[in-house]
Formats: sequence, structure tokens, C-alpha cells
Amino acid sequence: MTIRTVIVDDEPLARRAVSRRLAAERDVEIVAECADGGEAMDAIARLTPDLVFFDIKIPGPDPFAVLRRIPRDERPAVVFVTAFDRHAIRAFEIQAVDYLLKPFDDERFAETLRRVRQARLAVPRLPQPPAQPPVDPQQAAVPPVDRLVVRSRGRVTLVKTDAIEWIEADGDYACLHAAGATHHVHRSLTELERLLDARRFARVHRSAIVNLDHVRELRTRDYRDYDVLMRDGARVRLSRTYRDLLEARLGKRL
Repeated sequence: MTIRTVIVDDEPLARRAVSRRLAAERDVEIVAECADGGEAMDAIARLTPDLVFFDIKIPGPDPFAVLRRIPRDERPAVVFVTAFDRHAIRAFEIQAVDYLLKPFDDERFAETLRRVRQARLAVPRLPQPPAQPPVDPQQAAVPPVDRLVVRSRGRVTLVKTDAIEWIEADGDYACLHAAGATHHVHRSLTELERLLDARRFARVHRSAIVNLDHVRELRTRDYRDYDVLMRDGARVRLSRTYRDLLEARLGKRL
């Protein structure tokens, strides 16, 4: 399986040192190179890579800030490439695969790739979603929830799932967009998928779920990416991982 990879470093020569070595690996595809944290955040959201090589000292949001925006169970594997060893503890606290100190040689880089491949075998990442998700027999009789509880500043709000138009991940929280309002719940998208009616809600990106009743159309973003246009005017990114399944589900509803 191809390891789709993003390289983040503000120094072109440093990016080249990584990309040159990766070019010789048959199972690695470089999908983007970024020079700062903002570019990295956009590339990770848009391309959903399997692996990111991150320099720690980059302009804009640092790697830790970028990764905090991604739910833990949806983060790509991370290798830090840096000249500073003082961030190693923080790196491994977020379960980085490796911490590669500059300058490094081919032998040390090969060890990093060995660790990356070993980690992928231990925890497979983002498999293609099945056309018909398997159902746990013990949960088959449990109906989906018809409302979600939102707690904020001493208030408890009940949000009807019928009113939810789409949901996006925000770090360890999820943002529910419903009837012109936004509500934050301390749940992951994976957990919400289990709670919501699978006949009406569909994952379109590792960071987004949409209510099929509120989808207006799919529109091409560029030659390889799409957006889901919602009836409220929102544009939600559709990743290639979920595109065929979404098109099939929308086709059945027409």
C-alpha cells in the first residue's frame, strides 16, 4: 500500500534532503511539500496523507498546533526532522513514529522508514470504507439517536439530529452546524458516526460528516478533489477515500 507523504520544512534544501531519499522508495508517494504551518494544515486537511515529515521550527503554527486540530484517531503518522533535540519528549507524547536529528545519513533515514512501515502494519490507517458497513449484532437493535446533548457554560442544549446539516472535527471536539448555529460537543467524528442514522449521515472526509438531506450538489475543486455543496451554502471538502461511496449513496436517493 502506498504511503502518501507530506514534507514540511521552511528550508528548500532540507525538504530536498527528505524528498530525494523518498524518491527511491517504491511504496512512498510525495503528495505535497510545505514551507510553513498554514500550508501544512491545509495540505493535511485536503490530501489526508498517511505520513508527515515535520520540521519543528517552521513559520506559522508549529507542528504541535497543527496536530492538535486533528482528532487523535485521525492523525497521520508523524516523523519530526529537526536540528533540536529538546522537543523529543513532546514529540513522543503525541506518538510520533520517529525523531530524526539533522544532519542525518542514509542509514539513519532507512531506519526511520523501517519504523514507519512497522507502525503501519501494527495499526492500519484509513482503509477504504466498505460499501455496506458491517453491523455489530449486539448493536443492531439499538436505534440511532434523534438528538445530541450539548453542554456549554452551565447550559445544556438538545440539538435534534434532523436539524444537523454537517459536522466538522475541531481537535478533540466536533462542531455541529444546525439551523444557522454552531454547537461544540466533546466527541470524535468516529463516535458520532456510531450514534447517527447511517441512512442519513455520511462521512465525506476524515474531518467531516454531512447530512445527505442537506446536500445540494458535488462540485469539482480541481482535477482530483471535490467539494460537497450544502443547502446552507457551506462547502465541505470531499476526499477521494469517500467519493465513490458518497456518489453511490446520493444516486440511490435521487
